[in-house]
Amino acid sequence: MFDRYAAIGDLLWRHGLITERQLRKGVSLQGKERLKGQYRKLGEILVTEGFCTEAQVDLLLHEQASYRSVAISPALDELERRIEDQEKATKALQNVCEEMTKMG
Repeated sequence: MFDRYAAIGDLLWRHGLITERQLRKGVSLQGKERLKGQYRKLGEILVTEGFCTEAQVDLLLHEQASYRSVAISPALDELERRIEDQEKATKALQNVCEEMTKMG
């Protein structure tokens, strides 16, 4: 199963695209760079080191983003339903107000 919260290095490792040793080296390099005030993404470091390709990183990032959007779809559907219900209630209240105004 695809883990939408996993870091890119972990995803590359779980998919067999890099070794655990390569992942550790990439994380280590990232830490050393950050101590020097440099901030590169782990995927960029792994590609630069030749451990994986940019296409592999991009593919997993795309899959991760797609999975996240699928995971939030039910919440968006519920939100849209609630908005429609609120709009219907507002319209009904407006109709009542119009009727009361006519009566009186």
